[in-house]
Amino acid sequence: MLSEPSKSRQVFNPAKVGKSNVTIPGANILARARNTETQARAEREMMATVELDTRLSIAYHEAGHAAMVYWRCESLHERRLVLHADRFGGANLVPMYESCKSDLMVLVGGNLAQLLAAGIVPTRPIRKPNEYRQPNGDSTRIRNLVKALRAGKDDRKYQFEVQERCGEIIEAPKMWQAISAIAKKLASDGVITGEECERLFEACGAPRCPQTGSLS
Repeated sequence: MLSEPSKSRQVFNPAKVGKSNVTIPGANILARARNTETQARAEREMMATVELDTRLSIAYHEAGHAAMVYWRCESLHERRLVLHADRFGGANLVPMYESCKSDLMVLVGGNLAQLLAAGIVPTRPIRKPNEYRQPNGDSTRIRNLVKALRAGKDDRKYQFEVQERCGEIIEAPKMWQAISAIAKKLASDGVITGEECERLFEACGAPRCPQTGSLS
């Protein structure tokens, strides 16, 4: 069972863990939000217009996936993370299955780490407006897995609960330190092996799930 999201969770402050924000256009949209409804609308607007397409932000995305795989005590050996040199995007050559709750956490981890690296704390389930045009994209796969886990219902409240739990893990200082180190190396070199990722997670003391049996 996933633990309940912390009621006292604070807005993520990148300065506290020594990382630099990824500069993105339109990031001040949220600052103009004056109430919950306006903030939700502003967040959707920002998600629709900001692609977070710098090498570093994409690297954070791939590192976020790897972090959740590591957290659930799965080996990263013989795997690698890659940034495409000839086209937009990156590749996470780590198996991402789609059958249980922990698989949803791995899928959510990429977009969540990417947004947190930009100083954005999502207040709603992360979905891309054009998700239906990308059948193999994370957002579509997340929606399909949520429906599979919730008897056919696209249960966004459930997704957000899982997303909040992922946030608690990813925002843990030692985990974020490792994610940042992996992302920076990936952005610089274009590739990082699973073995290198594991060494960085271990060197930073990144947390792992103490009860793997509770992840199914």
